[in-house]
Amino acid sequence: MHNHLLGECIKAKNVDEFSFDTIWKSKLTSDILEFKPDLIAVTCLFSMTYPSFKNVCHEIKKITPCWLDQGQTIPVAIGGVHVSQYTETVLNDLKDIEFAFLNEAEGALINFINAVNEGSAKNIAQTIFNTPTEKISFKKIAKPEASDLNIIPAYHLLDVSSYTKHGRVGSFTWTREPGTLFASVLSNRGCRAACTFCNVRDFNGLGVRQRTVESVIDEILILKEEYGISHITWLDDDLLFDEKRAISLYNEMVKKNLNITWDAMNGVIAASCRDEVIAAAAESGCLAVNIGVESGNAEIQKQIKKPGNSRRFLQAAEVFRKYSTINARLFLMLGFPGETHRMIADTITLSLEMDLDWHSISILQPWKTTPIYEAIGEQIEIEERQAKLEGRYSAGPFGQQRAVEYGEPLLVKNFRDRFTPENLDDVPTKDSLLDIWFYTNYYLNFHRLFFEKRRHKIQQQLLNLENICKVVASGNAFAIYFKALMQHRLNGKVDECVTQELECVFRTSNFWPGVFRGLGLSINDLKQNNFPNKYSAKSELGLGNLTPGWFRHK
Repeated sequence: MHNHLLGECIKAKNVDEFSFDTIWKSKLTSDILEFKPDLIAVTCLFSMTYPSFKNVCHEIKKITPCWLDQGQTIPVAIGGVHVSQYTETVLNDLKDIEFAFLNEAEGALINFINAVNEGSAKNIAQTIFNTPTEKISFKKIAKPEASDLNIIPAYHLLDVSSYTKHGRVGSFTWTREPGTLFASVLSNRGCRAACTFCNVRDFNGLGVRQRTVESVIDEILILKEEYGISHITWLDDDLLFDEKRAISLYNEMVKKNLNITWDAMNGVIAASCRDEVIAAAAESGCLAVNIGVESGNAEIQKQIKKPGNSRRFLQAAEVFRKYSTINARLFLMLGFPGETHRMIADTITLSLEMDLDWHSISILQPWKTTPIYEAIGEQIEIEERQAKLEGRYSAGPFGQQRAVEYGEPLLVKNFRDRFTPENLDDVPTKDSLLDIWFYTNYYLNFHRLFFEKRRHKIQQQLLNLENICKVVASGNAFAIYFKALMQHRLNGKVDECVTQELECVFRTSNFWPGVFRGLGLSINDLKQNNFPNKYSAKSELGLGNLTPGWFRHK
């Protein structure tokens, strides 16, 4: 449905030719009337798509099928991560939906269909009957075994080669040249870790189930040879769980001469980022990975049950710095229960010491069924944050970045004051946490680019920044400024259109000019094509040469 909508959007010559509701409703109706299903299953993965999910379910119930008795509607089953996490809320919202399937539901759905056909309820599992008077739950487990995962998706039913043409698959499309076709592949399910903020164990259960290397290679071959895919986004939550298997998979990709590239968007566990593993990954086409770090403070690491510590994170970083073709990034998180400014400073210090390419920083937004939510879910401020921010990206038109921009202009002095001795052991307020996020994002991601001298890394960062400007957060003045800096470093000049882009932001924003002044940045750097080789501007923050030692000293 989403692919169809994007395709129609691209075809439309102007806004008047594109009617969102007309397009998706007519597509839904025509497909249903053509296929004449006995049951329709609808899935919802993220909270941010829940409104659309509800609209689709309601629209299905409006369709009057000719193959059913008069007055009957098509039965609808729902499932997915969001439905499994917020089952009661969803069923109360969708009272006319007949069935809900929880967690991994392939086996449960097949059992249900067999039960209907055979007239026996003995094998029904992970299913809720949503009747007008009560909700009948079948709690038996029908979790797919590892051998069940070797089935290759029915790609002939999907227009998979058009996905990249109409939109973007994953977060690393910028690593390849325009026109490259991307697809996602899952090689295993589950995660060895038990992080208290994560819902993978709740949804997938304990442990990791792995597909055979042969079945994964077969799937990639089909994607490449039949659909022209040349980049894979791994969806695994623990891609490197079995290090020997991972090396075997990557070696087989080289042996088969697949000649594709790949990224690990969902993150890898640092303990498995050993030299021999990452060497095999790089040779097989790895272009980008996210590493789950979250916190640099030992107490927080223990509290959230991270499968690693700062020493292991630093060891992993040392390995990745050997393979500079890989864009290596960190997942970081702020706002853990009881996390003080000192603990946040530990995270900033560790990140600076790891010295990798980028940092995806978010503020804690706990899923309802996770242990960390159960520990703090009764607090009013967490409930308010859940309602307002759940499902937001750190950037983008509806993310934390925009929440900052639409508020009062930030003073860098506020950030500096958080890390003075009298405040170090205080827990940030909810409002001040957003300020800390904003400036931490600036110093870990953008400010450090003043010191980047390696040409191939400058090229990587230019592509990354162009992606931020075009896709992730258009109008982000930091991204525009440092895109200009990367152009200056590579080509000796700044494209005039980039200068005009920043001028446009400054004309229309009450926020960015003040932030630039406080940080010692200037649009004149672009106009005069004169960036300092080493950043020496006197910022109000007093962190012109931010180093791990600054925070450690404080």
